[in-house]
Amino acid sequence: MTIPAISEMALQSLFSQLADVDSYVFLESTKVTPENHQSLLFVEPLERLIFNPDDDPARFFQQAQNRLDQGFFLAGYISYEFGYLLEPSLEDSLKIRPIAPHFFDTMALADLGVYRQPHIYDHQTASFSGAGPWPTGKASESIPTLHEITNLRLNQEK
Repeated sequence: MTIPAISEMALQSLFSQLADVDSYVFLESTKVTPENHQSLLFVEPLERLIFNPDDDPARFFQQAQNRLDQGFFLAGYISYEFGYLLEPSLEDSLKIRPIAPHFFDTMALADLGVYRQPHIYDHQTASFSGAGPWPTGKASESIPTLHEITNLRLNQEK
């Protein structure tokens, strides 16, 4: 049984509504299966837990755990480089580069938004739950496709 993903038109409608939202995390299930059939949308965090290279990992994890214990959801990223700080033998190997040559700031190694509840789309039932229906705007044909692969052929030479 094939379970459909979110339609392109529904995604365009969603993203047109989110264009003016300052912060959101969209976790789309693109390979929908009976076990993995929900897409999650977290909008406007109550706060952000940001970890910079000089911060204490144990304190960061404790802050995150405290928010989870309070019933909040966390969504965001923890970078690969964050792992260097978790292994004492690698900690001195971490070399943080500026975001770009002309910036002096470095990118945070982790950034987790704290949310009350996500909007949930269930692909099996085609229904919404959680924080309610997804925000929708006008699906516009003017939203550009930013990626397209054409003229791709399998090379079968051995």
